[in-house]
Amino acid sequence: GAAAPADARPACGHTGRWDACTIAERLDRSGLAPQPVTDAAPHPLLGAPAAAWTVGNARLLVFVYPDKAAREAAQKKLPPAQFLTPQEEVGMNAMPTLIASENLLALLDSRNEHQRERVADAITAGPPQADR
Repeated sequence: GAAAPADARPACGHTGRWDACTIAERLDRSGLAPQPVTDAAPHPLLGAPAAAWTVGNARLLVFVYPDKAAREAAQKKLPPAQFLTPQEEVGMNAMPTLIASENLLALLDSRNEHQRERVADAITAGPPQADR
């Protein structure tokens, strides 16, 4: 039989919530060329990331929760002073950017404003709509 093309990945199931597959698909479609990272250390307050990628020279950790309420509860554990929102400019201190969308929480280690904006836009557009 013929081998499948290298870019043939199984389609993600779209449930209307984020999962590691749909976020990878969104980053890829946004032209961010995510590269999987397998050595991502767990976050002290959030536990192990559901997935991690390098995006350019930055690292993106993604935490996926069963629903928005669970994500909001996890987010409340984080000291706001240790993170930037996507709208805040990177200052002298390199702090990760915290991006939240529905059941997903992402931490992006990047000082590049354009990259931060592109990643935030891809995620804050919300999860893919549920398949009908």
